Amino acid sequence: LATYDGTIKAGIDLSAVSIDVDEESRTITVTLPPSKITDSYIPQEAINVLEVKDGLFNKITFDDYNQFIGAEKQVMEEKAVDRGLLELADREARAAVKAFLSLVPGMETYTLAVQ
Repeated sequence: LATYDGTIKAGIDLSAVSIDVDEESRTITVTLPPSKITDSYIPQEAINVLEVKDGLFNKITFDDYNQFIGAEKQVMEEKAVDRGLLELADREARAAVKAFLSLVPGMETYTLAVQ
């Protein structure tokens, strides 16, 4: 039985961004790819082992510990996705791109759509 704190990062792949400029309507449409998990990390010092029980013929090993961390990272990622992490990352990415592009000189003469 253990508790832990970890970090999950999500974001977009900027190389997959597509930009469409319509000079006639003065519209720039930026289409972002969906967000994905880019990193997850459980620091060793954040793991608090509350109870360890060996089986009758099966002792807990360091490999068991490593397998636990790997499995818990997957569980942690799934819970974060279920709680809306990717939707939040999508909103933040759209806001960041829109804020950045609005600073480009001459952008005020275009309508900017980030989707």
